Amino acid sequence: MQEKHNIGDRSSGKGNIYENAVQQRKEEEKRDKEMKFWLFLLFRGIVGIGEASYVTVAPTMIADMSTGRNRSRMLMLFYFAIPFGSGLGFIVGSRVAAITGRWEWGVRVSVILGELNP
Repeated sequence: MQEKHNIGDRSSGKGNIYENAVQQRKEEEKRDKEMKFWLFLLFRGIVGIGEASYVTVAPTMIADMSTGRNRSRMLMLFYFAIPFGSGLGFIVGSRVAAITGRWEWGVRVSVILGELNP
């Protein structure tokens, strides 16, 4: 009888999260090249699916890679970064849109900032 294995047994968790983040950025870049509004909505939806995939898996992986107080600290930073990043996105996006006079640049700045993140 063949044993069943989880995907975590065959591959690196860090690699899966990284691959999802890279795929998300690629979808954002595609969205920016085609600025028809219905495509914008479609690509934003795809980005949301990508974010949901790693936001649900990452805490378990963080907990598996850390122990004791360090685990608590890492999880605290992860959960703090989500609302902080969302709020910062609204602030920066609205400022950029106001400076350029076009809403598209307020959304594009997230791709630029994402590329700066190693």
